[in-house]
Amino acid sequence: METLSWAHGRILDWWDQAWLGPPHRERSLLVATVSLPTLVQQPAPADIYQAMLHQRPR
Repeated sequence: METLSWAHGRILDWWDQAWLGPPHRERSLLVATVSLPTLVQQPAPADIYQAMLHQRPR
């Protein structure tokens, strides 16, 4: 968990650049929403990160 906290900013930047821009945004958000059931529609990168942290211990 410490490693994820340390890399938080880099993870969000990477998601934003690689997956949340055109042409991948719509599909990436759909996959995140289906994979992480605590998310609301159209989540922000920080929402995806928090949902990932919540799901990780399971």
